[in-house]
Amino acid sequence: MSDHFRTLARLLREEVKGPVFARLYRDARSRHAAFDAYSDLPALLATLAKQSNDDYSERDAITLALLRERAAAHPSQWSSVLAVVYLPMMLRLRRQLVCVELPKEDLDQLVLESFLIAIASYRPTWRGRTPIRLTHLTRRRVFKTLRKELVQRRWREDQRDVLEVGSGQVPAGSASAPPIGFRVDAVLAALADRMSEEGAFLVRETELGPETLFSIVAKMNVEGKEARERLYQRLKRVRSRAKKRLRDAIAESPL
Repeated sequence: MSDHFRTLARLLREEVKGPVFARLYRDARSRHAAFDAYSDLPALLATLAKQSNDDYSERDAITLALLRERAAAHPSQWSSVLAVVYLPMMLRLRRQLVCVELPKEDLDQLVLESFLIAIASYRPTWRGRTPIRLTHLTRRRVFKTLRKELVQRRWREDQRDVLEVGSGQVPAGSASAPPIGFRVDAVLAALADRMSEEGAFLVRETELGPETLFSIVAKMNVEGKEARERLYQRLKRVRSRAKKRLRDAIAESPL
């Protein structure tokens, strides 16, 4: 595990001690019986931190109450509280991830984002076994994204090998080529002619270069988990449109 993840965990724990969270918890306490035994948020978090992994009943009720509050209002703040509650789960998962192809910070971000997406998938129909459900959803997304990322990185390595050859012909039907033959210089020209500057940048950096959308967002000066997630999703859409235009350009190319 990286120092980055440890720092992130410490910052989350410090964040939820603030007055904003105290007010939110006071307001929510009257709405949920699961909070009755805890006079304030630190008391609730301290109790959950001491519970054994086999004791799901109280954690289940508290998690459902937190998810309902998040769905009703203040999703960013309640997401932070849920992240602190489930930090032990995320830390265990992060320790299991060993991937030399990806930077440690990317793996840290992947675990946290996968958990945030898991809690965002909450539906009022959820009843029971919520901790197990969140753990399963987080793990499934982490390993699915990791497999996809590794496949994409291997593909990009193949493309870089092609580019090193220069602007020569890429043989049709090769493992790393589209189904038709094309010249690399024609594809690079299509990047400039058929898509926005931002789209061309994202395709170059993530498909032909060493970057990922995770790493690009991480390098931007964006504060707040929700803002970073919105940026990530927007860049993902921009890249998807750019890739479609690039595929169309390749298909139309007579080369």
